[in-house]
Amino acid sequence: MYTSAAYPRLFVHVIRLSAHLPHPPITPSVSIPFANAFTSLGQFQVEPLPENRKFHPRLKPFEDEVLQQSISSSPSDNMCTGRCSRFIAVSLYPLAIISIICNIVLFFPGGDIKYAKDGHITEEVKYMGGLVGGGVLVLLPALYIHLTGQQGCCGNRCGMFLSIAFAAVGVAGALYSFIVAVLGLQNGPLCKGIVVWSTPFKGSDNNYLTDSRLWGICRSPENIVQFNIALFSTLLATSCLQLILCAVQMINGLFGCLCGTCLSKGVL
Repeated sequence: MYTSAAYPRLFVHVIRLSAHLPHPPITPSVSIPFANAFTSLGQFQVEPLPENRKFHPRLKPFEDEVLQQSISSSPSDNMCTGRCSRFIAVSLYPLAIISIICNIVLFFPGGDIKYAKDGHITEEVKYMGGLVGGGVLVLLPALYIHLTGQQGCCGNRCGMFLSIAFAAVGVAGALYSFIVAVLGLQNGPLCKGIVVWSTPFKGSDNNYLTDSRLWGICRSPENIVQFNIALFSTLLATSCLQLILCAVQMINGLFGCLCGTCLSKGVL
């Protein structure tokens, strides 16, 4: 029999003997920190859990909820084709309205309607590049493009495909407004000099846009040169932005047709 004094020696002997015996690997099922604690003892060989391990069956609904939240809040959803369509449409609305207003105001130089009644209107204003091109031909596609970014009949692959055609119409309208604005700035306004009405800067070698001393040639309507430059420059800027946005929507519509709109209910 062993005395009480021999128990510590016996315990140390058992510990030394157990260190040389093979032990089956222990797979922890609680958490990795406990596994690290076991590993630090130097007596057990711990195998890490597989990466594709599944949650406990009772935790499966919680796992699905977490996965769905991570998908719905992923950064890629913030830049999906549906959201991009809505952004483009909302940006096109004010640009189209600005183009329409500028073209209408150009018919009344100096805020007076008598020049329109007498037909003394700059020729490029009559082309209605801002009213038809940058206005109607951009506003109608913007309405449809907005629908493709929402849940409904147009928020699907077919709707995105049709948005390419509508965006092409917007590109044509913006391009028409751009050309008219360039011609309006290049040829200058119709104005009255000393005696007759004419377009004094059309075909001139001098650039009236940079030389304000030439503006005094036009006596009537008052400040018609500044009036013409300001409004046609605004049309030029808005048409450039419209052209870029509609071209981007054509590319966005192609991706939406191939990949879906990735709205909140998933890829449609």
